[in-house]
Amino acid sequence: MLTSCEADIRHKSGLANSDYDRQRLLKIKLDTSSQLLQIAETQRDDECLIIRSALTDIFEIHQKYCFHVRLF
Repeated sequence: MLTSCEADIRHKSGLANSDYDRQRLLKIKLDTSSQLLQIAETQRDDECLIIRSALTDIFEIHQKYCFHVRLF
């Protein structure tokens, strides 16, 4: 379902600096945050806020383009 949604985003957004590109970069940001949380010196509270923000942005993009993503 996620792959189908990403294809919908790519097809429907279609512009340079599109929502598709943004959600791809947000996923990279999540991966980076995940790796940073493995390091003891990382300020966990700050990193968790970054993760929360990225997940919210990804959800909003998916909700905009994929009708099967709903908030219950």
